[in-house]
Amino acid sequence: MCESANSVRGVQRLIAVDLPLNEEFVDVVRTAWDAGDAVFPVDPRWPSTMRDRILAAIRPTHVQTSLTELVEIEDGEPAEAGDALVIATSGSTGEPKGVVHTLDSLKASADSCHDRIGLNGAHWLACLPVAHIGGFAVVVRSLLLDIPLTIAKDASANSIAVATEGGANLISVVPTMFDRIKSDAFHRVLIGGAKPPSQRPSNAIATYGSTETGSGIAYNGHALRHVEIRIANDGAIFVKGPMLMRAYRNASSPFTNDGWLDTGDAGEILSDGSLTVFGRRTEMIITGGENVWPDAVERALLAYPGISDCAVFGAPDPKWGDIVCAVVEASAPIDDTALKEFLSATLPGFSIPKKLKQVESLPRTPGGKIDRRALSL
Repeated sequence: MCESANSVRGVQRLIAVDLPLNEEFVDVVRTAWDAGDAVFPVDPRWPSTMRDRILAAIRPTHVQTSLTELVEIEDGEPAEAGDALVIATSGSTGEPKGVVHTLDSLKASADSCHDRIGLNGAHWLACLPVAHIGGFAVVVRSLLLDIPLTIAKDASANSIAVATEGGANLISVVPTMFDRIKSDAFHRVLIGGAKPPSQRPSNAIATYGSTETGSGIAYNGHALRHVEIRIANDGAIFVKGPMLMRAYRNASSPFTNDGWLDTGDAGEILSDGSLTVFGRRTEMIITGGENVWPDAVERALLAYPGISDCAVFGAPDPKWGDIVCAVVEASAPIDDTALKEFLSATLPGFSIPKKLKQVESLPRTPGGKIDRRALSL
């Protein structure tokens, strides 16, 4: 599919696909790739100011709003030969940047996924936003591996249930969606984008990956085929594999000289070879000289009856340097004394939140992740 076209062109168009997830979106992507072009999916939920800022950062050469409506942008910048996808990510800085994937890296990602979950009888259901890698990767697997694809009308439980009637047996979701779907209706449920539920059925797979890795590269902690993972002395997670990005849109490369990608996360490899992720290294809280990983505190909080979700972060403190803080979603008022007593059974004292706020809902990004920049007490 379109590999020969990409190989003979020095530059190619980068088409901003301004369409919702539907059959036309898939057809536009297929047509672009067959022509040797790259695509940049636009999220229809972006406010106009955010949309303008992202388009200015990505600099597509064209905008496409249907199979027949293609408008050239005067100051757009072409993609390089072989590029197939530019997808926006804010990373840890909040500033938009484009992650560039080639057809080869996307194919490697799709192959490694189905090497683990199987290919025979596969039928994907697409329901996640395609402006994020988790949603777009479903379209990639369908197009590059010739797998049937059913598109849900929206991400509601009813629409997903209706879509399964057409034979879809694979789905990729974010944790906030998982409790709303009937997971037993699927052969496999991939969960990504944020920390997965600690209790989940055997067909539900917690994935670890990022936009830069082309979707998940470890399932339930175990690296996929052709993925290498190493832990640096300071706990930093580095990865290597053919599914990794080519570069950022500004041509900068995040790779070490020997081809490893620093994920920005910290973790460890357990004795069974599985990866445990502690969290973003920038999110580690140092309180009174002790290191606290938010993920460990969040797991403890989620075990408390009534807490449905939470976010843990550090706040400056003149005595401790930083203190551990938590914002929780809960079905009933939380008794601070009872909660601290509960947490003390599994956490050291310095890890127990010194400040806690209860809210109806945590702030989230369009992709379903908790928006940590919007957290406050």
